[in-house]
Amino acid sequence: MSKSEAGLGRLFLHIALALIFLVQGILITFYGEQMFAELFGSKDIGKILNIAFGIVSLATGIILAIQLFMPIGERIKDLFMLIILVVVIVEIVLIDVLGGKGILYGKIFSNRNTLFGFMKQLATHLMLLGSVLIVRA
Repeated sequence: MSKSEAGLGRLFLHIALALIFLVQGILITFYGEQMFAELFGSKDIGKILNIAFGIVSLATGIILAIQLFMPIGERIKDLFMLIILVVVIVEIVLIDVLGGKGILYGKIFSNRNTLFGFMKQLATHLMLLGSVLIVRA
């Protein structure tokens, strides 16, 4: 693979990552998509987590989109990408491990559809994590 092909692949990955975070942030923040509501007995904690993750996701998408057109300082970029990495890891733990459809409480082996749904969700989150790691490098 040539350097230009690798650079083009990284560019497409950067664009996809920006779009994923923008859409996720919009859905969570403005349309109230409940990602964490079932995790906690208190709906208030779930709402607070939803709003926090929505705002962070939206800001992440905006920063990643801005990075496509304007250079951002290396320290700021590294700090922000580290924050994104931590947020994605926390999201994986909260949704895929602790969530209602997660490993611990989701009864993922109860039937085939539940298992495949979990595997699809986990694969999507791991691709997101891998994308963050590649764009960060």
